[in-house]
Order: sequence, then C-alpha cells, then structure tokens
Amino acid sequence: YTLTDNVENLTLTGSADINGTGNVLDNVLIGNSENNILTGLAGNDYLDGGLGADRMMGGTGNDTYVVDNAGDIVIEYSNKESDKKKSSESEDNSRKLPEDWTVGGIDTVLAGISYTLGANVENLMLTGSLDLYGYGNELGNVLTGNSGNNILMGMAGNDNLDGGLGADTMVGGSGDDTYIVDNAGDLVIEYGKEKSDKSQRSGSGDMLPDASSGGIDTVLSSVNYTLGDNVENLVMTGGVSINGFGNKLDNIIVGNDGSDLLQGFAGDDTLQGNASNDVLLGGSGNDILLDNGGNNLLDGGYGDDSLTGNAGNELFVGGEGNDVIRTGNGADIIVFNRGDGNDTVYGGTDTDNTLSLGGNIRYKDIALSRDGKNLVLSVGEHDQIAFKDWYKTDANYKSVLNLQVVSEAMLGFDRASSDMLLNKSVQNFDFTSIVNAFDQARGKQSDDGSLKKWNVMNTLLNSHLSASDTAALGGDLAHQYGTSGNLTGMNFTAAQDVLNVSQFGAQAQTLRPLQGLQGGAVTL
Repeated sequence: YTLTDNVENLTLTGSADINGTGNVLDNVLIGNSENNILTGLAGNDYLDGGLGADRMMGGTGNDTYVVDNAGDIVIEYSNKESDKKKSSESEDNSRKLPEDWTVGGIDTVLAGISYTLGANVENLMLTGSLDLYGYGNELGNVLTGNSGNNILMGMAGNDNLDGGLGADTMVGGSGDDTYIVDNAGDLVIEYGKEKSDKSQRSGSGDMLPDASSGGIDTVLSSVNYTLGDNVENLVMTGGVSINGFGNKLDNIIVGNDGSDLLQGFAGDDTLQGNASNDVLLGGSGNDILLDNGGNNLLDGGYGDDSLTGNAGNELFVGGEGNDVIRTGNGADIIVFNRGDGNDTVYGGTDTDNTLSLGGNIRYKDIALSRDGKNLVLSVGEHDQIAFKDWYKTDANYKSVLNLQVVSEAMLGFDRASSDMLLNKSVQNFDFTSIVNAFDQARGKQSDDGSLKKWNVMNTLLNSHLSASDTAALGGDLAHQYGTSGNLTGMNFTAAQDVLNVSQFGAQAQTLRPLQGLQGGAVTL
C-alpha cells in the first residue's frame, strides 16, 4: 500500500510479506509480524518494521527507524547521483525510488539489539535494558546507550557518546569526540598513535575493534573523574561538588557550580572554576588558572603560570617559575617563598590584599625598589614580585595592605627569643607604612629603573602590627606553604574549611595541628 495525499499514517496487518510506502507528509509506517519493505519518501518519517526482518528507507527529512531484529536493514541514500542510480538499478520495481528523489536529513535508529549504523545514518539510541553494543560510522554520530552496560564506538567523525545509566565503555575513534560520563564505572577509551595501544578490552573484558586515533576529545562528567590517555578536555556538569583530574596532555578542565577540586598534573593546562569555593592545582607545565566566583585557592605549581581571580577572596600560589597573578577584587592572599622566581602581580583597585612571605626568607633579604611605574619587592638575588602599575595615578593600584611573614620558617626562629620578630610563628606588618617609608627614602631620585634596593628592615619595627603562634591571614593554607614550600598532601576538606570562612582573606584564621591537615580520601 502507498499512502495517498493528506494521509499521514500506515499500519500493515496480517501475516504476509507486504510493503508500505508513505508520501510527502511526516508519516508513521508500521509493519506487521513478517518481512516488510517500508519507504518513507519525503517528510520526517517514523518507520517500525515490526517483528520480521524488514527493509526500511526513510528518504528525505529527519527519519527515525525502530530496529528489533538482526535482519532489519536501514537504508539512507546519499545525495550523490551515483548512489541514486545504483539504487534504481539494483532494486526491483516494487522497491524502485523515484528518479527525482533527493535525500538527506539527520536520521536516528532506535535499536533494541546490538547494532552498527549503516551509511548516511547519523544517530543511534539503544533501547531496553540489555547489555548491548552500538557502533557508528564515518559520520559525526550521536550514540546513546540504555540502562544496561553498553559498548559504544563512534569510529570516524566527531561523535557524541552517552552510555546512559549503566557502567559503559565508550570509544570515540578519530575526530573530535564528546563523552557523557554519569557512572563511576564508565570507561572512556581514545587510542594512541601506536598500534599497540589499539589492543584494548572493554570494561566487561570484550576485545574492541581497531579505531584510528586523533582529534581533540572532551568528557562531560557529573561524577568524580580522571582523564584517561589521549583525552584532552574535561567539563564537570551538575551542581554537586565533584573533582576533576587531568593527565600528561595539555588539558582544559572546567568546574561546575559546586566546590570542586581541579588538578591538571603534567602539560600546559587551563583550569577554570565556576561558582562556589574551588581548589585549582596546575601541576607542572605553564598553566592558566582562573575562577568565576567564590573564595578559591589557585596554585600554579611548577612552570610559568597565569592565575586570575574574581570578586571573591582568593589565595594565590604562583609556585616555582615566573608567574603572572591577576587578583581581581576582594581581599586576596599572595604567598611567596624563596625559589618562586620572578612574579608579576596585577592587583585590584582596592587596598585590601596580603603578601605572605615564607620559605626561609630572612628579614635582611626583603628589599623594595621602583621600576618605572612598578613597585618591586625582592627576597634575594633571584626572586622577586613586581606589583604592576603601583605608581600610576589614574586609579588606585596600591593593592597590598598587609605584609605577613611566616617567621617560623626563618633561620633563627626561637619562641624563647627576646627578638619580637623571631619569637612568634607569624608576624604581620603594615605594608602601606613600609612603602611610604621607602618612598620617603627615595626622595627625588630618578624613576629610570636604576634605583638601588632599599631594605625593609629600616622600618619593620615601626610598621609592626601583630604576632601570633595560633592564627594567620590565609589560615592553614598560607602557613603550610610558608613552612613547607608546598601544599602537597593537605586534605582537600581541610583546605576547603579555610576557604569557606566568610572572612577568609580579611581576618586571621586559627591554625590547626599539622596531623589533622594531612591524609584523607582526597589530598592536594
């Protein structure tokens, strides 16, 4: 039967092998229990052959096919004249296509069995609850699993793979592929360039077919996730606080609206937090760290890193290398140790930041100089921080209010000492007062960058504000970095406890015993 004009739907009945053909409308064509041929022609058609081994041709439009028999065949012709000629000559008259029939559209197969997409069909959705496999083709496919444990393989093209609720194995193949991960048992595989990499098994132990490598691939994950080999990018989804970890490649890792831990490890990584209080750890490489909201910890690690804050209160760790720090607004903490290189700080336009020094820096090492419009604080021959545009007058770029020194890390520290600058773990000074004394000492000297360094010991006692063994601006984060030179091994929850305090960055926080800060399920 062929549908006449203005009739949309056709259902074949009985038990004979019969055929059904649609028209220019959006048709629903349903077969019977035998082997049918369904042809949709024009329109966005829905074709379900029923229980038999059926042949289904959607034609033009965005067509949907239901496959429930291993003998079902889905045919979507390309627009090439050679394909149309071949189809006309290879089929008998009962299946011959009109000579002027054009094809195209985005087509989808709904399969209740394991299935491989044929030519010119874009999308596959597995149905039911069985553990099935679904393979794509050379196009950019969307492959969607069911509630079972599926194996999805995209092959060529830029594919989108979503295994569904089960513990799924997803292989994108070549192209720029995207994976949806929502189960801790989901396995994402991107083959490397070596042939040996291609001999891999799925999570259930099945051998997987060969697939060529390449492309820039992305995982969208709503659970804690570590990028596997040969996958570049990770985007955390949902609003629950979860953690995302990179690999040895140059990764892009983006957090969600929860309080996340993002860690790049090796490679030149880009880490971006979003709302809430995040911890961003660049690792080795020249990394870019930025956050859009909340109170955050940005730790560049090794390499020449770029760290950018927001309107919240951040703690910035440039680490070893020549780093660029943009604090944004808020009461921010910049921690700096001996060996951290030559850093540049672009402060906000409010005077509310704290510079915290540690790592065996001595008072006699701390010196100020002026380089053009920049204020430079050095802590020896090789390590310094340049506060960009400090002396510009079009706005207030004098962003540092406090100088904090973790004197516990200094040579000569002694709680029994009579030296008030060396007998408490943490010393705090009025940085504005120190710089004013430096500027007065400079007098009318030139600003050509050749000014001699001025040691801050000349005014430390006059600028001294307080000392403590039990509290520090930046809390345990600033204290541990100042004494240990890194935050490695610190418990993630302990780090977030510091960031979660409403007055973080603006008021000193109580220090906790070291043993209570280490270990745990997730560490920095």
